[in-house]
Amino acid sequence: KLLVQAGDSTIGIDVETDVAGEKPNQMKDALVGIGISIGDDCYYGEYNFLPWREMLARRLPAVSWVGHNAIYDLSVLRRYGITPGTLAGDGRLAAYVLGEPGAGLKPLVGRHFAVQMITYDEVVGTGKNRLAISEIDPERVAEYCCGYAYWGVRIEEYLRWRLRERQRELYERVELPRVGLLVDMQLEGIALDISAAQQAHESTLGAMDTLAATVNE
Repeated sequence: KLLVQAGDSTIGIDVETDVAGEKPNQMKDALVGIGISIGDDCYYGEYNFLPWREMLARRLPAVSWVGHNAIYDLSVLRRYGITPGTLAGDGRLAAYVLGEPGAGLKPLVGRHFAVQMITYDEVVGTGKNRLAISEIDPERVAEYCCGYAYWGVRIEEYLRWRLRERQRELYERVELPRVGLLVDMQLEGIALDISAAQQAHESTLGAMDTLAATVNE
């Protein structure tokens, strides 16, 4: 009944993973759990819990969703046989289009909603006491993951509302469709430096903002 109750509404999705190296890598990290937000309700299940995994694989393809840095979530989910429906929003991309000083979810939520989210280090620890997500109490992971899924939707709604017409067109017609294309390329084995591509993309957005400001003067 979980995704049936979502109806035509857009859900939030966040994945939690065991990071394979020093930095997150969507093509190598191991999926641990998946969080879903529907309105004010949030749910979390570990990937190893078969009924949860099967329900998501069956229901998610028919549901539109919002993420924050959705390229990571989508890449991990598809590697594990779960393909969500249409990507309806990504607050990180909306922040780039708007020229926000930072596109991370926690700074955005703190800046625009005055809410301090749980940090990753608060969940897994630091230094020699640092643990993998899979070693943390699932209830603690659920709190962290569901917070990401919930606030990912809220911040995307807020940033989308602030987009001007041309920015909205760029966001909806170029940025969001680009996510699925990049994931397809990665899964097909096409070498792609995501970090370099993102830096080049941000530079392009900055140049476009400058051009738009000049034209509108």
